[in-house]
Formats: sequence, C-alpha cells, structure tokens
Amino acid sequence: MRVGRPSAPRRSPTPSATTAPTSPAPFQASFEAESQRNVMGGQARPMPRDDASDGLVVRFVGNNESNFLRFTGLTVPDSGSYSVRIQYISGDPRDTTILVNGRSLGNLTFPASPDWYTVDALSLRLSLNAGANTIEMRNDTDYAPDFDRIDVTR
Repeated sequence: MRVGRPSAPRRSPTPSATTAPTSPAPFQASFEAESQRNVMGGQARPMPRDDASDGLVVRFVGNNESNFLRFTGLTVPDSGSYSVRIQYISGDPRDTTILVNGRSLGNLTFPASPDWYTVDALSLRLSLNAGANTIEMRNDTDYAPDFDRIDVTR
C-alpha cells in the first residue's frame, strides 16, 4: 500500500462580488396642457373648465392639420419606459394621433368621458429620452378631445 501525501481539502471558488441591478429612482411630474411653454397651433387654445386640474383645458385640437397641442419640456431623468397618464374631456370617443419627440405612434382612441364637463384619463407606456421630450396631440381630419394635463411616472 502506498501512502501519499494527503490531498488538500477542496475549496469552493471564492464568490465574486456582484451587484444586484439597481432599479431607476422613482419619478413623478405633471405638465399642464395650458402651460405657456407648450405650443398650441391654429385654433387650439385654453378655455375654462371647472373640473380641470388648474381650471383650464386646451380645446379645439384637431379638425385641421394646423390645430394641435404640443407639450414641450417634459423632462425626465433617464431614458426608458414611463407611464404617461393623459387627462382629457370628451363626451364621445375621439381619435388622436400622438407624436413623441416628432415620431408618430399612430392613432389612439380616447373613450368618451362621462360627459362634456368631467375629466377622464387614459394611461399608456411611452419610451422617453433622458432630458426634455415633446408629446404632440393632433387629428388632421376630426376633433380630438380637450386636454387637461399629462402625468408622467416611473
């Protein structure tokens, strides 16, 4: 029988330090439709509405290519997917073309709000760039809803 040196105990490989992926910090901001920094083309203009967040909505968006509402300065900290809640008033369903940073996302139907005086909301996920973004609402052939504000969260 041959006696050898005892073998060294096997060691488990040293675990490498790993960092769990960090999730982006929470973010929340609201942007009023009637803000002076937004662009209201053609006949689109602020009008009083008691139910609206600041007492105003932007009306007369659509029914001509010159009647649009462009939210500007929607500033977010990081590029990525954000929840965008659009508050609006429309007594009947209305289609709206939405453009994000000049790129059309196609048509979106806003369901009828309870009546022509009550604000409703439609939420969607949008990819936004770090820094300033634009979101434009338009309908070149028919009226779009009246817009109150946009809430952006992550």
